[in-house]
Amino acid sequence: ADPNAFYREIPLGYVVVEESDDEVTIGVWSQVMLVAKPEFNGNTESKIHTMQLVWERDDWKIANWTTAAGPTPRWQSSVDPLPVEDFLLTIQPFTGGYDYAPSF
Repeated sequence: ADPNAFYREIPLGYVVVEESDDEVTIGVWSQVMLVAKPEFNGNTESKIHTMQLVWERDDWKIANWTTAAGPTPRWQSSVDPLPVEDFLLTIQPFTGGYDYAPSF
């Protein structure tokens, strides 16, 4: 809700690491972006979330969740990057998050 900050974590891909009838371990690769006044001018990093899920009471429950650094590309822009103030103003119509983001 901070008008001086923009934070998103976006899933980029996943892999099933191990599975059985009542347990599955998955890895989710995500991109994290933080833009905030006055100091953070578009910091990005990747994460790998490894989640162990177990089938319990007719639903999947998280039994364990660990996070580690993931591969982060060296981002490039075909135009000059926006200053933080302009970026925050430009994204105002796009404040919603995703309930689902497809993997590639």
